[in-house]
Amino acid sequence: MLPIKSTKCIILLLALILSATAYNWKKKTVCATNQYQPDKLKPIKFYEVDLDAAPKDRWTAIVTEYQDGIKELLNAIIELVQQIPYGNDLIELLDKEGPGLLSTFPPEYAEEMQGIADATGLEVGQVVVYNIFYELFTVCTSIVAQTSSGERIHARNLDFGLFLGWDLKTHTWKVSEILRTIVLNVNFMKNGKLFYKETTFAGYIGVFSAVKNNSFGLTINERFSVNGGYIGLIEYYLLHKTNQAWTTWMTRDIMEKGATFDQAKTNLSTQAMISPAYFILSGPSENEGTIITRSRSKSLKPKSLNPEAGVWYLLQTNYDWWKNPPYFDNRRTPGEQCMNKSTPATVSKSTIFDVLSTDPVLNQLTVYTVLINPQTGELESYIRSCPTCYPW
Repeated sequence: MLPIKSTKCIILLLALILSATAYNWKKKTVCATNQYQPDKLKPIKFYEVDLDAAPKDRWTAIVTEYQDGIKELLNAIIELVQQIPYGNDLIELLDKEGPGLLSTFPPEYAEEMQGIADATGLEVGQVVVYNIFYELFTVCTSIVAQTSSGERIHARNLDFGLFLGWDLKTHTWKVSEILRTIVLNVNFMKNGKLFYKETTFAGYIGVFSAVKNNSFGLTINERFSVNGGYIGLIEYYLLHKTNQAWTTWMTRDIMEKGATFDQAKTNLSTQAMISPAYFILSGPSENEGTIITRSRSKSLKPKSLNPEAGVWYLLQTNYDWWKNPPYFDNRRTPGEQCMNKSTPATVSKSTIFDVLSTDPVLNQLTVYTVLINPQTGELESYIRSCPTCYPW
C-alpha cells in the first residue's frame, strides 16, 4: 500500500490532469504576436565562470550570492520528492552516500560540487540531490528554424517542476516560482577568452541550454520512458553501472571538448546515459539542425533540417516526433500551427519568440525563454511567467 502522502499526491495529479484536459479541449490556439519586446521583458543576468580556476572555486561567487534561493529550492525538492513512492528512501540514500558518491563522478565535477557545498554550508549529499533533481523533472519546447538566407535560429522554453508542489491557494508551481529567482547566464572563460555560454540555475553544474560561437547550439528536453531516469539511478547507485553518463554533465563535456556540429552530433547519439532525452542541436552551416531522440543506450529516428523536402524547422517537446503527443500535454500542435504562419522568408527571432509565447507552449511551468544563434554565439534569455496560461 502506498504511503498516505503518496496517495494524496496521486489524487492531486489526477485532478490536475482532468482539469487541464477540460481546459485543453475548450481552448483554441491563438498565436501570440509582438511579444518580442526586450525593453519590456525580464533579462537574465550574466556571470563569468573561469574554467582555468580550481574546480572547487569556480562557482563560489555565484552560489554565495544565491545561497538563500538554493537552500529554499533544495528544501522544496526534498519535501516534494518525499511524497513520491520511495522518495524518502531515495533522499536518505543520497544524503548518506553523497560524499562517497563523489568518487564515482567525473573528478572536476565532483570537486565543483564539493566547492558548492563548502561555499553554501550544505552537505555534499544535498548538493548531489540538488543536481540529480534536474535529471528527472524537466519539460520543454525547443525549436530550430532555417531562414531563406541560410541562418539558423535556435530557441527554447524551459518548463520545470511538472507535478511538483502545485499551490491550491496561489495556483502556481512552487518549484517553478523558486527557480525564477535563481536563474542566470554564464560566460565560461578559458585562457582569458569566452569559451561558450549557457543559461542555468545557481548551484547546478550541468548544461541545459548553451551555445559555442561558430560551432553549435544545444538544448535538452526530457524524454519520458519506462526505462527512464529512475531506472538509471538505481543501476548507477545500487548496481554500480557507472559507465553511464549523467545527461547534463555529458552535454557540458561536449560544450567543452567538442569543436564542431558533427562531433557533437556523434557524441550525443552514441554515449550511454542514465536518463533518456531529446537533444536539439544547431550548427553554423546550412541545414545543420537535428533532433536526436535518445533511449538510454542509442539514438532513435533522428530528424534533421531538410528545406528541399519542406522541413525548414524542427519543433520538439517531450514526446517522440513520430508519435502523437498525449491530449493532456499537447504543446506540439499549437507550436506547429504558429510556426506554420511563418515561412523561411519571414521567420525571425521575433516570430519564434511569439511561438514560444503562445499558450500552452508558454505555460505556468515555463521558467525562461532562450534565443540562440550558433553562427555568432549570441545567447539571449528572459525570465517568463504566465499565471493565466495552461498549467503545463
